[in-house]
Amino acid sequence: MKNHILVGTYHKTGSVWMYNVFLSLAKKLNVPFYHITAHTHFYKNELKSPEGVNAFLEALSKTNEFAIVFDDHSTFGEIEEAKYSKFKGIRLARHPLSVICSSAKYHQWSEEPWLHSPMKKFHGQTYQQAINSLPDENARYQFEMRHSAAKTINDMASFKAWPFFKTFEFETLMEDTSFVSFTQLFSHLGLEGKEVIWALESVYQHSIFGELQRDSSTHIQSDGKTVYGIDWNSETIQLFSELFAEATQTLGFSCPDFVKEKSSE
Repeated sequence: MKNHILVGTYHKTGSVWMYNVFLSLAKKLNVPFYHITAHTHFYKNELKSPEGVNAFLEALSKTNEFAIVFDDHSTFGEIEEAKYSKFKGIRLARHPLSVICSSAKYHQWSEEPWLHSPMKKFHGQTYQQAINSLPDENARYQFEMRHSAAKTINDMASFKAWPFFKTFEFETLMEDTSFVSFTQLFSHLGLEGKEVIWALESVYQHSIFGELQRDSSTHIQSDGKTVYGIDWNSETIQLFSELFAEATQTLGFSCPDFVKEKSSE
């Protein structure tokens, strides 16, 4: 490694996948791996605040003992322009339509603690209770557009685009069985020679098109070929258009043809 590596994801955009890939890579490279998201033990006990994140990144910029830093909310702190050369970063973005559908399905059964805490805005119900109380899937998609998925989509669209960062699409990487995009990704991160081979080995070990068995992870709901949105009704499509048309365009995605067709009916 010749620089620090920053890896960013969002909820339902491959966070567990990328965490496992880069943790495995850090072990192969024998470098530190830091998970700096606010819900982590490291953040709560060491960083403690956004200012703590900034101080941590500032300290990293002053050392050549390089590390891999992972943030599953992509809320990296401030980095001075003079320190840009010490970092390379990537973040994953996913089509907003897929984020909505995947979130709606996952939140109905997931055991993640935040889904099981009573919330005032749901009149004492938990998030999972609230979404499961709805009459059908379209109502759940619309619920996600107003709550968790909305935050994810807006965060993706408003990401601060540092010049040393590059965005890769979740869908593209999920289908990258020839490792063309992954090779580009690791090249961007400054890996060379055997480092790239070790990185690709980590991808293979932790991908469902490689050694990972789909049923071994409850987070895996799609193989990258799932067509989301085909069960959307006109009301759901209209709400998506109103809330996320601009964000979808900002992220460089287009709506699938079947969504366009339904919108014109």
